[in-house]
Amino acid sequence: MHPIFHIPELVNLIVQHLAIRGLQAVDSLENSEWLYDKAKEAINPLDQMALQDIKALGQASKVFTEACLNEAWLSQTGVVGLLRLVDAVEELPRDGLLNLSKWRVSRQLTENDIPVLLRHSSRIQELALSSTQRLVDTEGAKEMLSFGRAVILFPRLRTLSRRASGTAELDFVISTVGDDCLTDMSAVISGPIPPNFLVKVEERRRYLRSLYLSSAGHSKSDIGRTVKMVLAEPTGLAELHILDDISEHINVWDAAAQLPRLTKLTLRDAVSSSLGPSSVVTYHQLVVFDLRMGNPDTFIHAMNSVVLPSLQSFEIAVVVPTSTHRPLDVLSAISRSCDKSPLRSLSISISPPREPPRPSEEILGPDSLDVLMRFPLTRLEIGMSWPWNLTDSSMEKIARAWPNIAVLDLDPAGDWPIPSNVTTDGLELLSQLCPRLRMLGIQFNSAPPDFYRAEELYYHVQGRVWNATLNMLAVGRSVIDSPQNVALFLSCLFPNLETCLPQMPAEEAHELAYQQWTQVSKFLPAMGLARRQERWWDDA
Repeated sequence: MHPIFHIPELVNLIVQHLAIRGLQAVDSLENSEWLYDKAKEAINPLDQMALQDIKALGQASKVFTEACLNEAWLSQTGVVGLLRLVDAVEELPRDGLLNLSKWRVSRQLTENDIPVLLRHSSRIQELALSSTQRLVDTEGAKEMLSFGRAVILFPRLRTLSRRASGTAELDFVISTVGDDCLTDMSAVISGPIPPNFLVKVEERRRYLRSLYLSSAGHSKSDIGRTVKMVLAEPTGLAELHILDDISEHINVWDAAAQLPRLTKLTLRDAVSSSLGPSSVVTYHQLVVFDLRMGNPDTFIHAMNSVVLPSLQSFEIAVVVPTSTHRPLDVLSAISRSCDKSPLRSLSISISPPREPPRPSEEILGPDSLDVLMRFPLTRLEIGMSWPWNLTDSSMEKIARAWPNIAVLDLDPAGDWPIPSNVTTDGLELLSQLCPRLRMLGIQFNSAPPDFYRAEELYYHVQGRVWNATLNMLAVGRSVIDSPQNVALFLSCLFPNLETCLPQMPAEEAHELAYQQWTQVSKFLPAMGLARRQERWWDDA
């Protein structure tokens, strides 16, 4: 029979074409450019307009009903929508400040509710328990959500994400989920993780594809024991994100290296005495690595034993800086560990940010970033409050090494010369040679060139390639004399620049520069529009 007569297949294709989802999974950095958000929900809910279209199509013809129900219920936030089908919940007054939707259980579930619930719950494959539509824990809620016997309401649930503090919803789901379905489990809360969630993790350890645990330190011991059990033998884990420091319970460095399919890893190893891996380890398939270490010294020591041949995204944060930060050693350690990798995104920061230390023994000079220029970076963010002394020649080297750079944040809050040796000429090089640059952070000498008058400046840049993508410029404590002239110059190089972000003044001497850069941001919208109109007239 010709495929055109395969009605079920055609129906599924039509519905899938309508099913536009709001949070698409990031499967590779190629599809997501330079950005990977580790805190993103593990589910992909339908776009609101797509949901309305699918509901309308399902009601228009019976032939589409099942396929539309499958798509509409595949991904859900909370179980309130499910319980409303049987009138088992009622809405509570909303929070006046956050205006969040809150519900409570209003009656006991019965055997008569099971067919209605199962018709829809059996289609759910991704479930997020969040605070946006929360079932409030009330007295007797757990008992009212039980049937008195074992009932499987979620036979196809593969992804369970918990970002709310209540337990009634979680208990309901855990007690009614199928025994052989969960493959992705996430609990990210600022409180203890319920024991039944961790028990389910341990039960599913051989089948998990993704595990994400964070309790803001409230469940470190429990998480440590669970992770130790999960990693006791090689599993099929592709993603492992542990945001609590459990280095006192298990050396995750060593254990994670034994996972043959691991592509994304989040590791907190902030204990100052930690020595990283016990021996040299290679993470063959690791693509995304988010690492928090105690200080630069422990980071450098750990990276001496780490090989990352496939890494594309590296996020590094140190908790306690040392007196000098050892900037050159940190960059060398990254370069050495990622020697053969196609690294595209690199972020190095102090968490939380601090004022730059003085005096500094090591200074990042014009050639200090050369060790990173072997990598095809499209994102480089440094927020270490390091001492810097870059020049316009440094900007040219950066632009030619990374022509596809999208984010270049070179520690604008760091310790730079006053004024900086990067001038407006360096910015002009970046605007010409980096057409995809959309966020720039740097301290520069903003004194306008001699041709600052509007007509002469316009003719200077006329016919040159400008950067139409940059919309944010972080300037730190860059020296500034004339806000209007600086705004005019920037609008010629970056006509879509929306704002300049100066460093918040730490003392009265910095207050004037902060106010002047704030004025630049006020001038930019009108000046940018004028530059774009001028180009339109010339092109007409």
